[in-house]
Amino acid sequence: MSSFDSLSDDVESKSELYLTIDVIESLMQSGGTRASNHLIERQGLLSWLHGVISWRNVSSIFPYDALKCKFLKLITTAVKSFSGSKQLSGDHMVHDLAFSEKVPLANAVIRVFLERADTNGIADNSSHESSTALLEMTCSALWAIYMADKGSQFTSRSQGLTVLHDVVSLMKKCVSNEELFGKVLLSMCDLPLVRNDHDLPSATLFCEMALGYILHMRMKVLPDTILLCLKRIHELIALHDGLASDEDIMSKVAKYRHMAVVTGNVGVWDQFLPFLKDGEKHN
Repeated sequence: MSSFDSLSDDVESKSELYLTIDVIESLMQSGGTRASNHLIERQGLLSWLHGVISWRNVSSIFPYDALKCKFLKLITTAVKSFSGSKQLSGDHMVHDLAFSEKVPLANAVIRVFLERADTNGIADNSSHESSTALLEMTCSALWAIYMADKGSQFTSRSQGLTVLHDVVSLMKKCVSNEELFGKVLLSMCDLPLVRNDHDLPSATLFCEMALGYILHMRMKVLPDTILLCLKRIHELIALHDGLASDEDIMSKVAKYRHMAVVTGNVGVWDQFLPFLKDGEKHN
């Protein structure tokens, strides 16, 4: 882990980075619970994973999609190992490990995906196959992060690090794949974001995509997804005045009520009534 820092700043050492990531991955997968606990609890692996890119340009460290995929796979493996560490023998569960790294890890994953290789004279000539693999690995990492925090009594309420524009950019990349989009949507609805009162275009697009997906998938969508989407959309409408006067969005919100009733989330949907009534007055 310590050698990674020195290698990451050397353009000629990218092949060694591959090997370093593989070694850590192998330790996590083959070393058993003792090895993973040592790396996560004693060596601070989760903090290290987002820390190594916190002050660097991602593309300078990972100029190729294959290297990005390896790093994202390591994040996924580490987070799943963290989740496994909360398991006890038999049917008992413990929740005494707060997932305090959730927000910075999710932000790191999104940065790795969105920042393209355009530095150090390295051209980004990623093929369609490698770009697809990177998207899938990004979604897998975000899903692992979401699942690691799901059901924990330590719900993450820390300040966000990710801006809504980046969330929307990621969602747009997987909008044609229902499975990937569903995972990204649920993960992003559960992630605290950086507040921006002037981000109306991104807020509008987020609501359009989220509502469109739910109404298209209908009862194929899990109640948890509907609940989190309702909360995030309500949050955005309350924050951005222009959304409450958007006829298309409010029309979709009205159509949403049936699904909210069926899935037991009508109480959350009722919070939209003041916005719907205000929209009727303006019309």
